[in-house]
Amino acid sequence: MSIFEYNGSALVAMVGKNCFAIASDRRLGVQLQTIATDFQKIYKIHDKLFIGLAGLATDAQTLYQRLVFRHKLYQLREERDMKPETFASLVSALLYEKRFGPYFCQPVIAGLGDEDKPFICTMDSIGAKELAKDFVVAGTASESLYGACESMFKPDMEAEELFETISQALLSSVDRDCLSGWGGHVYLVSVCGSTWDILCYIENFCVAHLLKLGMVATLSYLASNGQEKTQGRKRDLEEFATTSDENCELGENSITQHTTNLEHRRSQVSKRRDYKNKHLRRSLRPRSHRPRMKLSGSSIHLHRRKILSNFGDHGSPVHHHIRVARSSKGSRHRTRTHHRGL
Repeated sequence: MSIFEYNGSALVAMVGKNCFAIASDRRLGVQLQTIATDFQKIYKIHDKLFIGLAGLATDAQTLYQRLVFRHKLYQLREERDMKPETFASLVSALLYEKRFGPYFCQPVIAGLGDEDKPFICTMDSIGAKELAKDFVVAGTASESLYGACESMFKPDMEAEELFETISQALLSSVDRDCLSGWGGHVYLVSVCGSTWDILCYIENFCVAHLLKLGMVATLSYLASNGQEKTQGRKRDLEEFATTSDENCELGENSITQHTTNLEHRRSQVSKRRDYKNKHLRRSLRPRSHRPRMKLSGSSIHLHRRKILSNFGDHGSPVHHHIRVARSSKGSRHRTRTHHRGL
């Protein structure tokens, strides 16, 4: 058994009128043993681009992670989604890069290109592309899928008819293959006309455009309500401004009176502080204890005067006494007097 048939798979992509569909089975097995019945084999790259990976399941998951990584880098660099043709070239280059140890996968790519033109292609494990304008198949059920699609396909099918055709082709093919089956996943991508084409919405049930229309209606409603609220807020602000102006005029007089009172209090406090500082400086001034000496005639004692008067020696000179005084600022009233004899 080939390594491509180890897990089993069935993939098919088909185009219609401005739409495409891609489908796969749900079985994951190990040869003839079924492991899971809800295995994913179709992956979404963006809203208009899908890829299906048939072959070895582990390699398929690894390859998908690398493709998502490359596509995100492209989005960051180019600021737009990748076209289906560009993505097919990317997958082909990535597979050919590993040609000496390839991924055991067979990719099926389906998307909408320029002017919403459907694009489908498939390739082998080393990146050799096979383009088609009707349908492409891959997997262990590819032979039965070729026969079913050849008998059921019609060009320019509408979305509903395309869905029925690809679903019946897949179910009838997996019934003839023991390595695939257990139902299937079908992805249908169609394009409506302009955003306001309501008939297209009703006919094809374009959910995305209906959601856009609902969002536009909701935003317009919110914008109208927002304008009314802003006008009401403007009126409230104008009324508040007028009342605040009146309150400001009334409060100006009280503010000026309060400021004058504060200035008067500050001046009194500063005067008291200066007075205290002045007296504090005086009290902390260093005291002078230097002796002061002076000649004084009035310092003769009374008994010496009496002696002189008794002798009657009025013509003799009177020896002046020397007065020594020690005084300080704090004790000026205390004076010591020393007399020197005749």
